[in-house]
Amino acid sequence: MFDKLLQRIDSQTTTYLLKAEVRQNSERKKVAEGVTNENSTKVKKKTPKRVEKIGRNDPCPCGSGKKYKQCCGK
Repeated sequence: MFDKLLQRIDSQTTTYLLKAEVRQNSERKKVAEGVTNENSTKVKKKTPKRVEKIGRNDPCPCGSGKKYKQCCGK
């Protein structure tokens, strides 16, 4: 019975894969361009917030007096 089950699974899988169709999704292209289907308006991109980066050799902002890479940068 188990062998018959495995054969049936193999044949169903093969049949499914042979009947499968590849379709292109045209909606994804519109989303990538920034156009929605509902209102056909362009989506505005938000600008990221500017954060001041701390260099490896700058003094640590915690106030220890050590370099950042030796204190909080580990």
